[in-house]
Amino acid sequence: PEARDATNGPFVSFIRSIILVRAGRSEEGYAEVARLLRVPFGAPMSFFEVPGGVRSWTAANGDLLRMESQRVVTDPLRQRRVNHDRYERWRDGKLLESELELFAYRVWGVEEFKMALRSAGFADIEVCGNYRPGRPPRSSDGILNYSARKG
Repeated sequence: PEARDATNGPFVSFIRSIILVRAGRSEEGYAEVARLLRVPFGAPMSFFEVPGGVRSWTAANGDLLRMESQRVVTDPLRQRRVNHDRYERWRDGKLLESELELFAYRVWGVEEFKMALRSAGFADIEVCGNYRPGRPPRSSDGILNYSARKG
């Protein structure tokens, strides 16, 4: 998904990994997470924007994976938001599995996250916007990407 949608692709891949693990395909789900750790990361959505609601994609085996998200809490002072998420797996027009989840997010400020990375032993911390290494982030960027070296 990252190649087709650099802003939301990593988020979709992460949600896909959760669905795979919960569907009993742990090895495939954890492999997806391990792959994502090598992709530049950031927050795919603005803290204040309402997420897209429904997302869907096709799994390698042809199943339709669907996620519907509804934000129920937005607390900028505590840097927290909570969504009710519904995950579904469909095959041949029939619902095979469905699961509800309360999903809480913690949102970090740029300097705050850099301080956390430093305190965790990371160095050479760089921040860019919209997957453009070397370009400082702008207020209009939809995503911030961090790169750092351990040690």
